[in-house]
Amino acid sequence: MGVATPTIFRSAESAYGLLILVLMLLGTLAAPAPASAVGTIAVSGTRLVDATTGADFVVRGVAYQPRAAAGHIDDPIQDAREPDWRRDLDALTELGANVVRVYYINPAAPHGKFMQAAADRGIYLVLDLGGDASLNREKPVYDLALMKAYRSQIDAFAGFDNVLAFIAGNEVVNSLASAPAAPFVKAIIRDLKSYMRSKPRYIPIGYASSDDESIRANLLDFLACNSTDAGGDDARPDFLGLNLYEWCGKSDYHSSGYAA
Repeated sequence: MGVATPTIFRSAESAYGLLILVLMLLGTLAAPAPASAVGTIAVSGTRLVDATTGADFVVRGVAYQPRAAAGHIDDPIQDAREPDWRRDLDALTELGANVVRVYYINPAAPHGKFMQAAADRGIYLVLDLGGDASLNREKPVYDLALMKAYRSQIDAFAGFDNVLAFIAGNEVVNSLASAPAAPFVKAIIRDLKSYMRSKPRYIPIGYASSDDESIRANLLDFLACNSTDAGGDDARPDFLGLNLYEWCGKSDYHSSGYAA
């Protein structure tokens, strides 16, 4: 068996009081059928909980970003793509998934049909912010245009109850060479958290990190630090996602056929 397609987020306790979401690859997802309605989800300490009942919310999700022709990344959940995403939602429901993570959307396109169809199936959305306007890890610049791009995506989705979280950066810092971009990430998180407080519902803002042994621990220390010099609590992400890629059983890159 090769690398599996579903991606599951597993919460883990953290010495920093920060929710850690570990992104793992699994072969199957076994779960009861999703409910037909969803309640909002919040971060409570190191747990995801139902904002109304306080019950723990366990994420069983997949990364959902189909690519168009020639590898071009398109908005897969816009209303115009309904035949595709409705087919896929049915399959994900059969798998028992309750979360999809989407990396790229067009904030100007309508998404109401997808969000309603997902809610009807008990499925939440984790949305990566930025897209075409993401922070450049090699030459980081954080300006008004970039902030407006992030805000426009928040504005497009903040009204949906089944938005679980926003991700303010995906592997922006992925090596020692790109470490100088880390303060920019915290500045973006700080401003997005402040902006979310102006909305009727606060949606958690997090960061997704690469699983690189050379930077993993130090980056976590920096992101979780709440000292004044590091931006205080406002610059701490509400959760940290760890992109952890694993092979199932004894499979590997070569025996799976991916090397070919």
